[in-house]
Amino acid sequence: MPAWMQPMDILLGRNTFKIWESYWPAHAAQWPGINEVTKYVLTATLEHSDWNNSVFLRQIEDVKKLKAQDGLAIKVHGSARLTQALFAHDLVDELQLMIFPLILGQGKRLFAQNAVPAAYALKENSVTAGGVIFARYVKCGAVKTGSLA
Repeated sequence: MPAWMQPMDILLGRNTFKIWESYWPAHAAQWPGINEVTKYVLTATLEHSDWNNSVFLRQIEDVKKLKAQDGLAIKVHGSARLTQALFAHDLVDELQLMIFPLILGQGKRLFAQNAVPAAYALKENSVTAGGVIFARYVKCGAVKTGSLA
């Protein structure tokens, strides 16, 4: 089973959580298990949700503590500012990217200027008939520069 289909918990930023909270409880048949997984939300303002298994984290230190615990993998969906904060604090062990063959114009940046340099190795990939690339990269140590050869 591909890594992107494995059981997981989810870490979201406030904005993405608000969108998901209003959508997924009523559409769980499209993503079996979405209501059962733990949804961690990094937010300074939200305190309560009626969506099952929602846990609110207040600061990046809470994410560091969560990452240090044993349990399911924790994946981030969307949440560009959260992802940038995770890169800035060197908290990303793996990237699972879906790359679509289209350009919509200026969008949100995944990699911000304050990201900690890190090297990742491609571990798994596939391409759909429509040209969408699924790529899984795992952190593999320090950045090594050199030629493309």
